Amino acid sequence: TMFISAIINIGLDYFFIINQEWGIRGAAWATNFAQVGAMTYLIWVYGSGKSIIKIKPRHFFISKTAISRIVGIGSSTFARQSSFSFLTIIVNHALLYYGTTLDVATYGILGKIILFIVFPIFGISQGFMPIVSFNLGAQKPSRIKKTFDISVLYSTGISLFFFILIFFFPESVVSLFTNETAFIAPTAQALKIISLMLPL
Repeated sequence: TMFISAIINIGLDYFFIINQEWGIRGAAWATNFAQVGAMTYLIWVYGSGKSIIKIKPRHFFISKTAISRIVGIGSSTFARQSSFSFLTIIVNHALLYYGTTLDVATYGILGKIILFIVFPIFGISQGFMPIVSFNLGAQKPSRIKKTFDISVLYSTGISLFFFILIFFFPESVVSLFTNETAFIAPTAQALKIISLMLPL
């Protein structure tokens, strides 16, 4: 779902900001349409009957027990996402104050590119945790170590691959979103700097 949302957002960012020259308004509309696209996909998945999770009307009633569990489990994620959103607001305001809407668009595209890169790593880490939990409960430390080694190996491999791609060919990556020379140069430079952290 996040992958679909990111792809839609990136494509519409290019269309609204570059082609239509809508600036920040275009970035906002791109984000809205991306969220609608992700929601539509989820409705289709759960409504088609292909998912093992069945949504019924009774699931929409408020349950104090369910809410307390949700808050307990999701509070850390909520705090992390809120911090990221707050940071994004600060950065966008700073870019508008000291720069132009082009800088905001550059920052938005950089964010989407980095998210696209780390999504596979997020997927590995999300898949890693339940496997470790199951084997920890089954008291099979050898499987935990094997899972850890495989996760680190694939995560490092993905990071190194994208590091090489972005560090040595940043213009080619940015050119997927725009063909304007004035836009490619600063975005490619910033992307190259960001890529230095990928191997870590």
